[in-house]
Amino acid sequence: MIDSVIAVIALIFSALSLYQCRKSNSALIEDSINTKIDNKDNQIRQRREKIKMLRLLPDIQEREEQIAIQIGFFECEIESLCNIFNVACGFYLDGKIDRKRFKREYLQEITELTEADFTQNILSDKTAYSSLWTVYNKFKK
Repeated sequence: MIDSVIAVIALIFSALSLYQCRKSNSALIEDSINTKIDNKDNQIRQRREKIKMLRLLPDIQEREEQIAIQIGFFECEIESLCNIFNVACGFYLDGKIDRKRFKREYLQEITELTEADFTQNILSDKTAYSSLWTVYNKFKK
């Protein structure tokens, strides 16, 4: 009898520990996603500012060369942001993060990213960004 009570208590304790562990893991994933998105947004903002500053250069040839280089970097950073969102959407679809919070925090950004003209070339490969497109289509319905 006492063994049964101890076993039930141990089972309850294990279940609570597992629940807390999954909650902590979800919080760590969400924090990591937020950090990556914030960092990439800052890099993109800085790149835009650099392009604006380069437009003030007096030498036309040098200005155009530098702007072309910076636009290439800008496009790489946009692609990286798309990749971050694709991974985040994968976590959303797998149920590894809080779905309500994800929708509240990222619906607008996902919509803007998928509908923007400057991302259409990157996001045209629907298989490479399948999680992003699946979440976008789910939100739009």
